[in-house]
Amino acid sequence: LVAAVRSGATRAACMLHAHLAYLHWSTPPSALTRRSAQTLLTAQAYILVNHPFNDAADGATGAKLRKAEDGGGVDEGLGFAPTELFDLFQRQRRALLAWMEGHPEQADAVLEEVVRALTLNSSSEEKEKAATAKSSRSDGSGGVGVSGGGETEGIG
Repeated sequence: LVAAVRSGATRAACMLHAHLAYLHWSTPPSALTRRSAQTLLTAQAYILVNHPFNDAADGATGAKLRKAEDGGGVDEGLGFAPTELFDLFQRQRRALLAWMEGHPEQADAVLEEVVRALTLNSSSEEKEKAATAKSSRSDGSGGVGVSGGGETEGIG
C-alpha cells in the first residue's frame, strides 16, 4: 500500500484501501481496535478523496463498468460495487464513533494518521526525526517555535 501511494498508483492504492476496509465488514463493535478504526477511517477518507466514482446513469465511459442484468453498468474499479463499500462505512459508523468516544487519545492518533495518509506525509519514524530537529532549532537559535507559556519565539 505504501509503495502504491508513494509511486503515485492511486487506483491501486484505492483498491487496496477498499479491500483492507472490506475485511472489517462483519467486525462487531466490541471487537474494534485502534488498528481497525485506523484502517476503516483511512480507507474511507482516501477512497472518497482519490477514487473517481462513475455514475452509470451519466453514461460514463472509459471506466471499468460491468454490464448488470438490468442493462445498467456497475463501477467495479475498486474490485466490487461502490455501494457495498458505502454500506460498509455506514454499517461501521456508529461503532467507530463509540470507539472514538471511549478512547479519545487513541482516536486523536488515528485521525492524525488519516491526515498523514491523505497528505502523503512521511512515516511516524520520519516525523519523530523532524520533531527532534524542530525542537533543537526552537532553543533560541533562530527557529520559530512555541514556548511553554504560549508565546511565540523568534518572531518579531
